[in-house]
Amino acid sequence: MSVSSPPTTNPLPVIQLSPHAGLQAPTEVEGLLQISEREIYNDADLWADLHYDFSHPDLLPWKPDGVTLGTLYTIETTIARALVDVNRLPVLDDNPDGAVKMRTSYGAQLYREPLANSVRRVLFDRYYRDYHSRACAALDIHLSEAKLLLDCHSMAQVGPSAYAFAGRPRPLLCISNVGDCNGEAMPDLGETSCSPELLHFAAEAGAELFGDMKLLVPGPAEGRNPPVVALNWPF
Repeated sequence: MSVSSPPTTNPLPVIQLSPHAGLQAPTEVEGLLQISEREIYNDADLWADLHYDFSHPDLLPWKPDGVTLGTLYTIETTIARALVDVNRLPVLDDNPDGAVKMRTSYGAQLYREPLANSVRRVLFDRYYRDYHSRACAALDIHLSEAKLLLDCHSMAQVGPSAYAFAGRPRPLLCISNVGDCNGEAMPDLGETSCSPELLHFAAEAGAELFGDMKLLVPGPAEGRNPPVVALNWPF
């Protein structure tokens, strides 16, 4: 009588990036901040680390045989997006929406005094570059196995004052392929990240899943309810 070996299991062929879910302040700026924990909290992509958690027990009934819960690799940062934004261009300049922040998304000044350039450089090298080094390493190692790359975000219910469309109600879901409002390629942006057909399929699934979700702050802004799903808007 032969004894069969236990079945092998594999993680989902997914690489995840989670750049904005962190809430910690770098130790290098302790004692320099003038914003509150609540302001740091409001600038984060809240619960993005939970929304995209493939290891959550609620997913057990849908787990395919031979697949473990979890992904190939997850790259995240615990540092607050309000202070160091690893999802921006790799430039250390005075852009208020750059990699090392001076103001929150709502225009609040972060520091009691202007941050020294030497400290800004340390923040950039230690946190921004570290995140991207880990992301590049994950792609180098796992790209041949991966079938899906997820850049995991959430967003404020109403557009922050420092960004485009300030004060406007946002959709519950923004599904983007870097195209236009129909998912078609835009000449100035080049190719889309997926086909318009796949984008529309995802939008239909999202509308069905989240159509009855209640807003954190009840009541429509600007006298109207936001759409459940929007394509390539506001991002």
